[in-house]
Amino acid sequence: MRLGIGYGILTVGLMLGIASACVKVDPGAAAPGLSTCAVTFQTPIINAATKADPSKVEYPQESSFGVYGLYYQSGNFSGWESTPGAVMYIDGVEFRHSQASGTSEQGVWTSDPIYYWPKGGKMTFGAWSPYSLKEEYAEGFSYGKSGLAISGFSSGTGGATDLMYADRVYDQTHSGADGIDLVFHHSLAALKFKKAGSDDKVTIKITKVIVWGIIKKGNFSENVIESATSPSSYASNPQWEFSTAEYYTEEAPLTIGGSESPEAYIIPQDISDSAKMKVYYSVQVGTGNPVQAVSDPINMAGKKTSDGTQTIANWNMSTRYIYNLTFTSLHPIRFSIDVNDWGGQLTDISD
Repeated sequence: MRLGIGYGILTVGLMLGIASACVKVDPGAAAPGLSTCAVTFQTPIINAATKADPSKVEYPQESSFGVYGLYYQSGNFSGWESTPGAVMYIDGVEFRHSQASGTSEQGVWTSDPIYYWPKGGKMTFGAWSPYSLKEEYAEGFSYGKSGLAISGFSSGTGGATDLMYADRVYDQTHSGADGIDLVFHHSLAALKFKKAGSDDKVTIKITKVIVWGIIKKGNFSENVIESATSPSSYASNPQWEFSTAEYYTEEAPLTIGGSESPEAYIIPQDISDSAKMKVYYSVQVGTGNPVQAVSDPINMAGKKTSDGTQTIANWNMSTRYIYNLTFTSLHPIRFSIDVNDWGGQLTDISD
């Protein structure tokens, strides 16, 4: 599944009577009853940078995301754990694509069982993507006053799983004409490897890249600061913490493959002198048989961007680093780096 994002926008909508036989999930005594309006997500829109940015694509129908919905019958939101009378109505529930009868051509994202809007009161929403993170990190996954937190997160042997958190949406009473927007942000960095240049007589294909000497595991916190007088002024200061850093090693490296321009998502971090990579590739001259080759270890620290304006000393959150690899017969593999916002290119969000 592929999507293009720097942060994403998900639109939460309402739909009438998706299935008359569906079980209604009741928020209990905190609500005066349920309406006939189901809480659903309209076809989510993934946006490269902001809501106004026209370069956006649809969220992949094969994927799913998780939602928390805090309900309170009176007043406004005054804290995820301190709003008077609040109950967790939608408690970390998975939302998947549905092409139910009566929905739009693109369908909607809904839960099973379906959740219906309470009569009266307000709701505040938080979300993350992909949903599978909750199951994969069951013991280390939580959502509370500080937002999303995952302890022991690993970029994985294939580096194929993204980690996104959404800005909260406060004090909602209905979906409105266009639905409720959730803006998603990446918490990881992306490394992509591409062959630079071409030669009509020689065909070179990257088979895989292995990387070691980089941090493998860490603890993530969205770190929402509920100190302002108005929730609309609450700020997130996402952080990664490494109590005891665990590294990929040359014997057990991060292996990045699967395409001619392999890509992986890693935990944001400083690039130490220990960070190295090897490039596995094939060389074919004319119509001859491809010959497999592997580079010597290549130091990833202290390199400059392609235009020479800055030295790459760290891999930052929500940023893609494209390593342009130059292959020649007379020199070792060389590379330059393009640094981009995550948006505008296709990336996997889950395996």
